[in-house]
Formats: sequence, C-alpha cells, structure tokens
Amino acid sequence: MRNQTILIADDIPQIRKVIVNLIHDLGFTTIEAVNGEEILKALEINAVNLILTDIEMPEMNGIESATIIRNEFSWPKCQVPIIAITSFSCPSIYQQCINAGINKVLTKPIQPNEIIEIVLMYCNSSF
Repeated sequence: MRNQTILIADDIPQIRKVIVNLIHDLGFTTIEAVNGEEILKALEINAVNLILTDIEMPEMNGIESATIIRNEFSWPKCQVPIIAITSFSCPSIYQQCINAGINKVLTKPIQPNEIIEIVLMYCNSSF
C-alpha cells in the first residue's frame, strides 16, 4: 500500500464508490466527502496528497472549497493538488476553476484510465 491519501468528494454515492475502488486498486488510501464543507473538515484533520472533487455539490461546491483551501489553509495543505470533476464543459466554469486554484478540470463522463493517469501523475510527483 502506498503511503498517500486521496480525498474524493461527490454528492452521488455511486460515483464516489467507482472512484474509491479505482484508487484502492492502485494502493492508495481514500477519504470521502459529500460536499465542500466535508472537504474542509477532512483536510483540517488529515494529511491529504490529492483532492478529487465534483463541482456541483450541496451546501458548498468544489469551487468554493478550493478557494478556501488556497486562501485560508496554511502550507502544505494550501498547496494540495485539486482536480475538479464536472459535467459542465463551458469556458466560464473552467475559468472559475482556474481562478479558484484548481489544478486540472476533468469533464464527465470520465473514463477509468483518466482517473488512474491523474492520480499517478499527481501522487508520484514531489508535492
């Protein structure tokens, strides 16, 4: 097992389950969240190497949580790579993600190999 933890946030349990299973198959530990508030709470008490977050979630969305992470968390947590997953492919959503400090945006539907590639790319780097 790898000594890295990936935080997965999506309000749809089936999507979280698919992503969690892929990541566990790679040997990573996971933490799950259903909205942006849970992302922040999990990040406060856990060391996280990567965040995979949906954009549209109740209570606090992925863009809002990314903005708080980048602006209010201290190093190294403020630098955790954040990958957004969205069903919207319009340029304004993409720009909002970039402005919030999100590292990469993936558009649904996502193929398993895309998730594997992103996880390995960010978790094998020297973050």
